[in-house]
This record gives sequence, C-alpha cells and structure tokens, in this order.
Amino acid sequence: MINETTEIFIILVLILGNGMLAMSEIAIITARKVRLQQQVEKGSSRAGIALDLANTPGRFLSTVQIGITTIGILAGVYGGATIAASLEVTFGEFNVLAAYARPVSMGVVVVVVTYLTVIFGELVPKKIALSNPERIAALVAPSIRLLSRIGAPVVSVMDASARLVLWLLGVRKIEDTGVTEEEIRMLIDLGTETGEIQPIEDEIVDQVFRLGDMRAISLATPRPEIIWLDLLSSNDSIRNTVSNSRYSRYPVCSGSLDEVKGSVRAKDMLDDCLNEKPINLEPILHPPLFVPETTPVYRVLERFKEQHTHIALVLDEYGSVEGLITIGDIMEAIIGDIPEGKPAGESDIVQRKDGSYLVDGMLPIGRFQEIFEFKEFPEEERNYYQTVGGFVVTRLGHIPSEGESFEWEGKHIEVVDMDSNRVDKVLVMPKA
Repeated sequence: MINETTEIFIILVLILGNGMLAMSEIAIITARKVRLQQQVEKGSSRAGIALDLANTPGRFLSTVQIGITTIGILAGVYGGATIAASLEVTFGEFNVLAAYARPVSMGVVVVVVTYLTVIFGELVPKKIALSNPERIAALVAPSIRLLSRIGAPVVSVMDASARLVLWLLGVRKIEDTGVTEEEIRMLIDLGTETGEIQPIEDEIVDQVFRLGDMRAISLATPRPEIIWLDLLSSNDSIRNTVSNSRYSRYPVCSGSLDEVKGSVRAKDMLDDCLNEKPINLEPILHPPLFVPETTPVYRVLERFKEQHTHIALVLDEYGSVEGLITIGDIMEAIIGDIPEGKPAGESDIVQRKDGSYLVDGMLPIGRFQEIFEFKEFPEEERNYYQTVGGFVVTRLGHIPSEGESFEWEGKHIEVVDMDSNRVDKVLVMPKA
C-alpha cells in the first residue's frame, strides 16, 4: 500500500519529468540551426546531437510525445487517491463539510495537481527553454537520443503511423524552407533595436536585398545623359568633354553612340590632355562590355569582375544602347547617394519650406518609392519605366504639360517643369 509521502513524491517526479520533456521539445524545435552548427564547428558534440534531432523532427517528436503520454497515464494511476482519502477524513471532522468531504477532497487534489502540472510541468520549463534554446537543446539532446533508442520500436510505429495519417490527409512532404529573406530582415531589425546591429548596417542590408530585385536598366544612366567620346572628334573637343565631365571612364564610339568601340580611362589620357599632345584613343581602348537591359544587377556585378572593368553599356532587345551602368551606380544603390560628379547644391530631391518636395524626373523609381513609402505603382511589375518621369507619363497616359497633376496614395503630384518631352521636375505634397 502506497502511503501519502510516497504518492506525493511520485506525483512530483512525474510532473518534473513532464516538464523536462516539454522543455526539451521547445528547446530543440526553437533552437536556431545556424547557432547549433557554429557550436558543432567549435567542437561541441552535444550541439551535434541536438542538430541531428532538429533535422529529424519526426522521431524526436514521437519520442517526446510517447514520454509525455506515458507520464500522463502514470499520473492518472497515482492520481492522489491516498492523499484524497486522508483529506476526506480531515474534512469529515468539520460538520459543514462532512456531507461533501469526498468530492471536496478529490476537487482539492485535482486542482493542486493540475496547478503544479501546468506551472512546473509546462509553463516554467517552456519559458526556460525559450530563454536560451540552443544551450538547453545541447544539454538535453543526449538524454532525448537515449530515450529515442530505448523506445525505438514504439517510436518507429508511432512515426510511421503519423506519416500514414499525413499521407491520407494529402500532406505528401514537409519541407524545410530554410531561412527566408523576410526572416533575415526581422532578425536584423531585432538586432538593431537591441543595439547589436548598427542602423547603417541595417540600411545597407536592406538595400542589398532591394538590389536583388533590380535590373540593369533601373540603375543605368539613360542614353540622353551618357557622356561619350567620339573617335571622329577633334582633340580640343575630347579635352573639353573630359575636363567638363570629370568621370574616370568613358565609352568610346565612332560617330554614333550605337557604334561602340570600347572604353577608356581618363588617367590614360591625362598626360596627353595636360601637355596638349595629340590624343589617340585607339591604343588605350578597352573591350566594351554589353549587358541586356533585363540583366539582374548582381549578374552585372559578376560581369564587371569577370571582365575587369567598371562600366557596361545597357542594350535593349533591338541592340540599341539604352543606358550606361557603372560599378559606382551599384555601390550608390547599396550605400546611398554619392554626391561626386554633381554640381554643388544640386540634388535629386529637395524639401521646401512649405513641406513639399521638388523631385528630379530622373530619380530612380525605387528610390522614389522608398522615400515616400508608396506601396505600388501602375505597370511596375512589367518594368515599363525606371524613373519618376516615366511613372508620371504612365499614370497620365500622355506626355504631360507643366501644371498637370494627379493624386497617388495620399500625395498630390504635379509636373512643374518639362525639358522638351521629358518630365524634368515634379512637385510632391500631401493631398489637400
């Protein structure tokens, strides 16, 4: 016959056993595999076991569930009957409770055992596991693996049964999708909030992800603004072009921008320009690099590394030059605006005293979207345009005149200046 002390001890052991299994389950499930892998590389065998369990969750979860179910059955067997009987005698001594001594004693035992099970068998162990999942997972992994091996036959049957039910439900395969871009963004945002990651690092990573969705034409200098050197031009004309533009590299063509012969570095012409010697571009030409306008920006970066060059001409589907992209354009997209090459005081976007913004029509549409937090643009997914001017023309449906305006996502957008048929400046202000 089990006495009260023994029964209390058994119940407490079962509650703590349930807590250990619950803690192990949460720790291994929530542990980040990257951190476990780092511990493995440092020589932690326990972390290696935890990583193996995390990679085979079927058998691991079956082991834990069998353990918890077994504990639940044993708790039912030793459900405090002896304790309840003792309490019944105690309550029977009170006249008010004498008639209800048995149900009251059973109720008290159930409430107390349930309370202890929820607190010490579930909530506290799980909160401990969540506080440091990788460390807890490494600590409990050997024990869980041992239980899994001891109960291998039962675990195999349970795991196979679960997979059969999933198959009947139409769940053919549970895939690990790995770490997604959104998860990385969330982790970086969390790191920024806690101070582990600097705000500039957060901004750069965000721009790197944005860059992955962009095409060459979206960062390229448009054809009308390309500064190029003509093999047929005079020495004075070439000198004037180089001295007035101050770029480090130039495409070289013969009569037309579509007749590209290569590219030159400004420093290769420096001696001839300074000493007013005849400039011969052909001996210092570098082979031209061409990329289709739909080429992903990261692929352009790879081509730069392969060809050992810093500029590429962007071609449309007909083979005509549509723009010029440089490694500086890509770096600017990652780290932000670089004022080099722009006259002092000139900017793509200027905030005025009344709170409105004067925006250059050549501002990249991605940058425009980021600054004003627009959600989407018309025909954006088809890459119909790459600049604010292109957006305005697409939205209005025709080449606008100065003064034309429209509303978009709570903003009033007005054309304030045209350069021939090109939108030069637009005014952006809150909708009245």
